[in-house]
Amino acid sequence: AEINRRIGVLAREFFVPEDLDSTLYRIAASAAELIGAADGIGILLSVDREQFRSTAATSPLAAQLEAMQIKLGEGPCLDAARSDPIVRCADLRTETRWPAYASAAVDAGVLSCLSVRLYTHRDEVGTLNLHSRVADAVRPDARPGRDCRPRRAHSENARVRSLTRRRKAPARRRAGHPPGTRRQS
Repeated sequence: AEINRRIGVLAREFFVPEDLDSTLYRIAASAAELIGAADGIGILLSVDREQFRSTAATSPLAAQLEAMQIKLGEGPCLDAARSDPIVRCADLRTETRWPAYASAAVDAGVLSCLSVRLYTHRDEVGTLNLHSRVADAVRPDARPGRDCRPRRAHSENARVRSLTRRRKAPARRRAGHPPGTRRQS
């Protein structure tokens, strides 16, 4: 009976119409519930993989760290958006990929991080970013897609892609593209 109740609650949550930012915040909040090692979780969005905005931070720390990466132009969140779908750092005190960001993050008290690309759609990309005050908070033997990525976020990813497409639909119709059609390259 309890399982049926919980499944019903989840199903209702996923079918409530929301805007993109609300859905992204739910992804971050779900990840925070499911992954206890994170002291802050946020989502970074980009429409061109060069200009980013931080959204859905579960703590001021997460918002601060993502803003730092945007300002410095380097860091795990940006790498996950631009190249590697999963970027992990066990200890920022010894990190060499992003020297300016690693130093700033350590000064803020963060010692490890994990960034996972949530979705891509053409040049749009979103990353889920976990920040921890504990070194090696994410196991190095974690299996991408299972241990690292919250299962509930997978269902939300489809919702994010749908909301993104819906937001663009009026512009596509004004440009003479009927719904459900793709522009020929």
